[in-house]
Amino acid sequence: MSCNQGLRAYKDGDVMLGGLISLHMSGEFSAKEFGLADAVIFAIDMVNKNSSLLANVSLGYDIRNYCDSRVLGMQEAFDFKPKAMTDFIERFNWTYVAVIGLDNSYGRNGILALERE
Repeated sequence: MSCNQGLRAYKDGDVMLGGLISLHMSGEFSAKEFGLADAVIFAIDMVNKNSSLLANVSLGYDIRNYCDSRVLGMQEAFDFKPKAMTDFIERFNWTYVAVIGLDNSYGRNGILALERE
């Protein structure tokens, strides 16, 4: 059975929660991982429907399939970071941000990803 690494569940919100799941473990479909993703989506929907919990703020989610691959999991996690930082910058209307990073491919690519976002 092949894995669809582009598979994701997404819903926009004021505050975004990211998650990584592996729908396939050792080539087999993982009902447990699917159930965990479904539980997260259900919980977020319940919070959004209850106006007394988060007044004027909606939660969103971006749950991605990493196909039981450490490399793909790291890439997906890396994609979440610049988006989260950009959301934070925009939320507080900052016009200037200083970024400090390691002078290696990880640090340089992280800064470039933030600039692109």
